[in-house]
Amino acid sequence: MKTLLALALMARLCGGALVQAADSPAPAVDPAKLAAFIQKWQSPPPYEYPQALADQPLLLAALAKDPRGPWSGYLDMVASDARFQIRQVKWTERKAWAAALLSTLQQAEQIQEQLRTAGAMTTNRPIAFVFERGRYPETKAFLSLEAGQNLAVLKADAQRELASNKDTNDWNYGNVVFHANEVLGRIAVKEGNFAEARRCLRATTSSAGSPQLNSFGPDFVLPRELLEHSDKEDRDTVLAFLNDVRKWCGDPAKKPEANSRRVAQNNLLQLDKWRQIITDGKIPDDPKWR
Repeated sequence: MKTLLALALMARLCGGALVQAADSPAPAVDPAKLAAFIQKWQSPPPYEYPQALADQPLLLAALAKDPRGPWSGYLDMVASDARFQIRQVKWTERKAWAAALLSTLQQAEQIQEQLRTAGAMTTNRPIAFVFERGRYPETKAFLSLEAGQNLAVLKADAQRELASNKDTNDWNYGNVVFHANEVLGRIAVKEGNFAEARRCLRATTSSAGSPQLNSFGPDFVLPRELLEHSDKEDRDTVLAFLNDVRKWCGDPAKKPEANSRRVAQNNLLQLDKWRQIITDGKIPDDPKWR
């Protein structure tokens, strides 16, 4: 929760008096504190990164001052941590938390874009974070959905991903099918188009899965949002979705090793438990459904 408080305050600070000139999104910080911060975190101890409240403006200022440093990676870690924490926050508070973090990340993107334009970046790749093929794009999409922002851009990106996802032999094929349809379904829920949301949910399981889906299964955020609509057709669609998920991670007979069979058996028991909860008219209270 401390990280979330820091991010909320950071969003306010960077929208007010601490911001420098209009053409610079980096917050103004004490030069001595910034120098000490850069010296400390330029080569960090293993498994540590700056995440205190006072570190948030310093991270953005360090990114502007030292674009070759590890600062964008640190921001990516903060974002990933906050993404986990946001899922533990009450629904009534999640939108504000997500919007605050999204504001901070967008300022970081603006800093990197200005550096690239000025020729200070060492790469011509699309501006994102250094882990642009890793956690950051998914984190940003998650935060945008939670905040209800940039939905038209998210929809276009998801549709483009599906259209270009042609190689069924690619290990990531099933992940793209699931996540892109999940994004489209969650946007449809926000638009009040529940028929489209139901279609997207069923489309998430239209592939043979992936190494991740077949081992751990998917998240269940879109099913939970449909169940909150409290419509029988939504409930029936979610139950059908759970049946589809069984083919990925809940069929012990399809697993070649003893350990994977045990995992699949546990997954099957969990899926059956959730089916009963939903049949009883309730929503599973489980981290995967948040």
